[in-house]
Amino acid sequence: IAEANLAHEERYAAHGGGYSEELRTLIELGAYIPATHYLKAQQLRAKVKNWLEATFSELDVIVSPTMPTVAPPIAAHRSSGGK
Repeated sequence: IAEANLAHEERYAAHGGGYSEELRTLIELGAYIPATHYLKAQQLRAKVKNWLEATFSELDVIVSPTMPTVAPPIAAHRSSGGK
């Protein structure tokens, strides 16, 4: 939200009434984030990014479910012929 505050600073000053109440609140709160907190967050973001890059650098494929439900047991799909 600190970045949003900076990005919208001029437009918000000129046209603040055109923003929704929720967006106005977020933009205004961004002005109250101390620089040290923002910099610590950026450092943590860099550490997480480096960790993810190192973790995934040795992978060729990520296999994960494509449906939001659990697959039914194989036995449920067998035909009545026993095959």
